Amino acid sequence: MNLRTVALVLNVAAAVIVGALFALRPDLDLAITGMFFDPASRSFPLASDPLIEGMRTASTVAVWICVASVPLAMLWAWLVPARSPAINSRVLVFLAVTLALGPGLLVNGILKEHWSRPRPGQVAQFGGTEKFVPWWDVRGTCDKNCSFVSGEVSAAAWTLAPAILVPGALGYVAIAGALAFTVATAFLRLAAGGHFFSDAAFALIMTALLIWVSYGVAFRRSRTTAKM
Repeated sequence: MNLRTVALVLNVAAAVIVGALFALRPDLDLAITGMFFDPASRSFPLASDPLIEGMRTASTVAVWICVASVPLAMLWAWLVPARSPAINSRVLVFLAVTLALGPGLLVNGILKEHWSRPRPGQVAQFGGTEKFVPWWDVRGTCDKNCSFVSGEVSAAAWTLAPAILVPGALGYVAIAGALAFTVATAFLRLAAGGHFFSDAAFALIMTALLIWVSYGVAFRRSRTTAKM
């Protein structure tokens, strides 16, 4: 099996495992979040930790640099096409579409606005007033910008899109780096009480799955042509 097929299989398997596990044992979300919660102060101490805040800011800046590079590259290719032969239009469309459909439409446009799961800091177990609901339950009391799924983790996971375009052995290094960056971002959100584990896990799974499917669609013709 090629890398794309392996990635798709792993994504689907992860979705099934995480979905089933946290549906059957929703208390796992509470247990993991509880590791970062201080009952005495009824707060998440790391949420205000300068190091954690600095790391979160750095990760946000890194994602925005990657995001901003896409329209800038498209603008450059349009303004001075003769000077940008290395900029492949299919690559730019792939990056723009995965960004718009993943972190943009699916996560922030649909799920976070309509999947009414309260964030950890909003539920009664962690100092809030709302009722905890498992990841699959859309009957929560959150009105907007809700917990499922994590927007920041999805944006971090989008860095897989440029990573899988890196050729050769460096591509595996780039993919590993993108995954490590995403996991680190997820840890920061969990530590600050911003999301449950399942929020972060599904943000990575959904975004990665969309990227790999889009990659197969976007570059299928070029691979077919190369074989002819």
